[in-house]
Amino acid sequence: MNRLNTPLISRIASSKYLDRYAETESKQLSNLPQLGQLTPIVIPVFDEAPSFLNTVRAHLPIDQPILWIVVFNCPEPCNAEQQKKTQDALNQMIQHSTPIVDKIGNLSLREATPQSYLLTVDRTTQALPKKQGVGLARKIGCDIACRLMLQKIIAVNWVATTDADATLPYDYLSTLQAHKKALLDASTSALIFPFKHVSHHTCRTDPTTLATQLYEQHLNHYVNGLKQAGSPYAYHSLGSTLAIHPLFYAQVRGFPKRAAGEDFYLLNKLNKLAPVTSLEHPRVLLQTRLSQRTPFGTGPSVEKLLVDDQYLDGIQSYHPDGFKWLASLIKLFDQLAKAPPSQRLSQYTHALHQLGDTWPAMMQEIGLTAALPRLLEQHKEAGALRKAINDWFDAFKTMKFIHLIRDHCLGEALLRPATHCASR
Repeated sequence: MNRLNTPLISRIASSKYLDRYAETESKQLSNLPQLGQLTPIVIPVFDEAPSFLNTVRAHLPIDQPILWIVVFNCPEPCNAEQQKKTQDALNQMIQHSTPIVDKIGNLSLREATPQSYLLTVDRTTQALPKKQGVGLARKIGCDIACRLMLQKIIAVNWVATTDADATLPYDYLSTLQAHKKALLDASTSALIFPFKHVSHHTCRTDPTTLATQLYEQHLNHYVNGLKQAGSPYAYHSLGSTLAIHPLFYAQVRGFPKRAAGEDFYLLNKLNKLAPVTSLEHPRVLLQTRLSQRTPFGTGPSVEKLLVDDQYLDGIQSYHPDGFKWLASLIKLFDQLAKAPPSQRLSQYTHALHQLGDTWPAMMQEIGLTAALPRLLEQHKEAGALRKAINDWFDAFKTMKFIHLIRDHCLGEALLRPATHCASR
């Protein structure tokens, strides 16, 4: 075990992330016994029913070697009812766990099953800052996982993250194990499991299910559009579906401390270091439910669709032609990289005007007009230039470009509801 892990451990240590930027909780556990080949799975928990962990692991074999790192938190503003509910979930989990192995400060380690352990982090009374929310909660848990790897308490492994409304598939851990080579040779920065929103309710009787599945169509429409355009950022960004390489996690300084969108911005950084890999199977199941835990994302979007039964008509999404415009821009980037260095800037200017009158203004709006001369000057070799442009025109600027097309050129397109819905 140690022979295989030593090179990665050394590289994680050399990044200095855990010493300089990791959260305080990750520095508290020490002198623990070796726990073995455990896969760390981080779950932020806020305002959840005490039985959430039973839902998360319902489909997993009972003998799976897992370290559950559960961060119980109350982001500001957290009312007394939400705080009590989160504390009750923590207390019930403790009551139904085996005796404690170790406890330091607000961290407690227990055996969960003969093959797994439960590490709880109590941030229910020390509220998370309003603007840091779930991003900080995920960062605390993942920092702990990386620290335990560095201390050789657990073996180097993927750092998995999910949510309390998820149900992990039966072959979740075996899928991670199948990608062990990508972990050891650091060829992939993160794995993304496919997902599906499901419910016990039928489509006809549960508006929340219909609205959530419609929003899922919108998410898929965007990712599929990026994929067809040839974007290297064509993947879903859901914190409940990620498995992150610990080395690259350290190199980008962990999860951004954000109340929402922390998964999007983390993956945006990771994909510049090594490719993010979208898996084809197995699927993580996500419960369809109303939620106000984050300021934007699935929960707030579903609530909007429920106003005046808007979900019955469909959802306003990105115009399909917008992704054709994106494909044209990506093609232009490819042509620039292949052109002689002395001709690149003039070729860019000529091609931009051929694309249409609105293009020069859009490129100035996203900052490419100002950035391109510097990129061309710094990167003469074709491969290096193409990589530099990819890193500059990243997931955030790609979304900004698609939004510019939507707002000033093409408008939106209506996605009609699917004729069926999934049930568990």
